[in-house]
Amino acid sequence: MGATRLLRLCQIGVFVLCLGVPLAMFGVGQRSEPVDNRRPFERPAVDIPGLFDTDATAAFDTYFDDAFPLRDEAIRLTARVDRAFGDSSNPDVVVGRDGWLFLRASIDEPCRTDAELAELAAALERADRLVSSTGRELITVVAPDKASVHTDRLPTTPTCVLHNALRYDDLSTTATVVMAWDETTAIAAGDERAYRRYDTHWTTIGATPTARAVVDLLGRWDDAAIVASPTVQSVGDLSVLAGLQQSEPEVRSVSRPAPEPPAITDEPFVDRDGNVVERIEVARHETAWAGAIGGRTVLIHDSFGDRFADLTTGYFADITTIGDPSPRRSRQAIVDADRIIRLEVQRLFFTSVVGLDLAAEFAVALQAELSAVPIDGDCAVSCSVGGAGSETYLIATLAADETAASVEVGGRRFELDALTPATAWFVRGDTATTIAGDVGRVELSAVAVP
Repeated sequence: MGATRLLRLCQIGVFVLCLGVPLAMFGVGQRSEPVDNRRPFERPAVDIPGLFDTDATAAFDTYFDDAFPLRDEAIRLTARVDRAFGDSSNPDVVVGRDGWLFLRASIDEPCRTDAELAELAAALERADRLVSSTGRELITVVAPDKASVHTDRLPTTPTCVLHNALRYDDLSTTATVVMAWDETTAIAAGDERAYRRYDTHWTTIGATPTARAVVDLLGRWDDAAIVASPTVQSVGDLSVLAGLQQSEPEVRSVSRPAPEPPAITDEPFVDRDGNVVERIEVARHETAWAGAIGGRTVLIHDSFGDRFADLTTGYFADITTIGDPSPRRSRQAIVDADRIIRLEVQRLFFTSVVGLDLAAEFAVALQAELSAVPIDGDCAVSCSVGGAGSETYLIATLAADETAASVEVGGRRFELDALTPATAWFVRGDTATTIAGDVGRVELSAVAVP
């Protein structure tokens, strides 16, 4: 009896310590630090009526879970135990061979069929025709996923991720598409630093074949122009997602083909109301070098474009880089450009070009330079635009004094706000179209490619 009672007292003591110490720390202002690569939940407002509101109490529970002291230590401990057994504490992260980490979404790509590839080619060609009709050049760049390059580091044999890389790299289309998969794989075979072990992204070593291919399309690449920077320790985003902060050495090289590096001007990204949008990284690079690629170029890209830009901006007389691959969100820079380079990672390529319709996004950005066509009927009920067989785009733009709206066509829903105040849909000429959602909060127009 005495031993049982003592055991129970010990159990109670451990429980009090595990719960009481963190509660006391919370009470004196101690908060957990985020360790899983996301923004912690903001503290909600607390008032008496909110005590009877289930949504308010649920929000506070989420905040309390995020801010609970020692949460970060518990996450790290769990992550270390899982990693010791070759597993990941986050289902979005896959542990490969020799400790390499992969994003599950990059491995679990569906295999693209012949019909889907034909659809992809057609969507790219529509985008190319639309941009070309305004006198601009469009180059689409695909960054190979780490899972399709370092297949020897995957825990199992690659299937669709490798299948798609091969098909995208050999895509039959008249549009200009660059995906230097063979060259990237070759360089990665000789130098495993081409992609980061604990991160989603490539390095400048891995980005070099793609950068070379793009520059050679327009000018002349120079391998001797690559200048290596001092080695730095970079924390991997996948390791953070998995609850640890593992770092690895990285050499972030730049390419300097000109005697002097280009002048860089940070330009704020401004929305249609003149408000500076701070979350989009914009920089303009200019050089007077006689060998530079002429015209005004804009590079819109996802996070894989950072290392690509390090290697390519020095070759252009005037290039603006924007850390957002969406043409409709980058329209202010696109309208001033002679050439558009759009870079995106392999796993998102099909969805953004076909699912979100890349051509329709360019229709929003270049609307003023396309041929306006009338809308026949009420689109809240049913309407048609353009003539039979024409490449027509229906555009919805936030009405004056409206700050947000949600609209849907053919099962696809788009949210409009100050940063993305317009969206568009490809409409086959004379086909009936119906818009659902906040139709009263948007203004409708239509354009056709000449």
